[in-house]
Amino acid sequence: MQLRDQNPEKIRKLCELIWRNTQSPITFNEITTTKQWARSGTGPRIRWEVIGLIAVVAGQSANTPEPFGRGSKKHNSAHSSFARQMNEIAEACLSFCRECGALGDMFTWLLMENYSLTAKIKGEASHSTYTLSGEIVASAVAMGLHRGVKEDDRLPFFLVELRKRLLCQMYGAEIGISTFTGRPPRISHRYCNLQPPLDLGVSQLLLEGDDLTLALASLDEKGFNTSGKIRRVTWIRIWIGFAIQREDILDLALGSYTRDEILQRAEDIKARHYRYIEELPPFIKKIRDSPIEIEGRQPTEILFMIVIRQSFRSNQLLLQRVLIRKAGTSSEELIRLARSILKDILLINQRHDLGTLFKTDIASLLAVQGMRSAAVMAVELLKQEQLPVYPKNPLLPRSQTIQDLAVFAAGLGAVDPSDGSFSICDQGRKVITHILDRILSPPYPPKQQQDSREPSAHQDQGQQVEETIANVPTNEPASNYSFNMPSAADFTIPDLNFGIDAPFLGPDNDFMQWLENVDWERPV
Repeated sequence: MQLRDQNPEKIRKLCELIWRNTQSPITFNEITTTKQWARSGTGPRIRWEVIGLIAVVAGQSANTPEPFGRGSKKHNSAHSSFARQMNEIAEACLSFCRECGALGDMFTWLLMENYSLTAKIKGEASHSTYTLSGEIVASAVAMGLHRGVKEDDRLPFFLVELRKRLLCQMYGAEIGISTFTGRPPRISHRYCNLQPPLDLGVSQLLLEGDDLTLALASLDEKGFNTSGKIRRVTWIRIWIGFAIQREDILDLALGSYTRDEILQRAEDIKARHYRYIEELPPFIKKIRDSPIEIEGRQPTEILFMIVIRQSFRSNQLLLQRVLIRKAGTSSEELIRLARSILKDILLINQRHDLGTLFKTDIASLLAVQGMRSAAVMAVELLKQEQLPVYPKNPLLPRSQTIQDLAVFAAGLGAVDPSDGSFSICDQGRKVITHILDRILSPPYPPKQQQDSREPSAHQDQGQQVEETIANVPTNEPASNYSFNMPSAADFTIPDLNFGIDAPFLGPDNDFMQWLENVDWERPV
């Protein structure tokens, strides 16, 4: 009522109430119920964190027509501007919370959810997204969440599980964005007690007494559900194990190790990867080994299954990139993984029902998982085409690979310009299309005389790459994306047996800029 008539005096009093509430800490103990805890931040005790969370959830739902139904267009809620407006409201609420010195569960959850919304709007590579990720780490550590939940914390059951989820999501997000940007993570599993949350639905967290006892009894000995359902928390439980492995892969990529140390550590990561998979329940391992079963499953569940399936392979692909770049291993395994991942991404992109409901999530899969694999395949295919004698058994089948890359490029072109992943997808589309044009266009007539400026036949591949990068004009489109281009010296890696594609085997944004800038008219 105080907002409906827009009475300035009533609005002022309401703001005073919200500020006072936000400055007051929420009190609870082990017997606090979910209703009591919720009432401590709503109604007469409404806080800026709660208003921000309402805005964030609305913004995240803006690109998902299902909750709004047919009325979404009428209310303009599905338009990208709505999500941006909600993001601005959430940012304002966060600013108020900081001024109030609010540091607690609600504030950190608001940071986490607003991080997800910001990534969808501005992209994984934006500085805003990276900064938000750092603040989540700082807040979680300041709350002591990195130490894990202990009995003497006197927390109610639901809050124990929420804090476990928050810590695991925070850690997973930090390792994910660190991998993408090629930056050191701001938190490590070595200094965290990462406790996987129990595989219970949100409604089950609200249960009490015998009902809660029955829900806990439905889990297996490791905490997974026994019904085969794939929930958000199921994904969190699975991803935390992969995120720990990915941090170790990132350490290999950024650290200073000898070749022998890299190979030894890589073998250890692989061994832990396979042990971890063997410990997962059968219904999870089935996602990796068999086609995804979609009958009788909700679209959200199908999306989580798709993401889980990619997790089984993405770490392996990243590890192969590091081994090629820093240890000079061969590219066969990388090509195999890239083909497998791209095949899945193409199948996902054909699911128009998922694309309608989860367009930002599908765009993110195209921009990260799909782009990594497509880039590997496109460059390898170009190398094959330029061989003096075409191999009888090439790593990539020519016709099928060209078709797959063309379809993938078309998928990149369909990403909405308002999506945070659009810039990267648009870059990738241009590069892949250009490579396909090179392959499918008639060959150039042989030169009668070698230009003195061209590299000689015995010139080292690393030097060729260095000259290629050095000759890039400064006004290339990629320079508009504020990505830091590595120095040419970082690219001079001899004896890799992988040719010109060694540079983009580092951070994802670096390889995207490299792809954009390479002079594809030169032979690979």
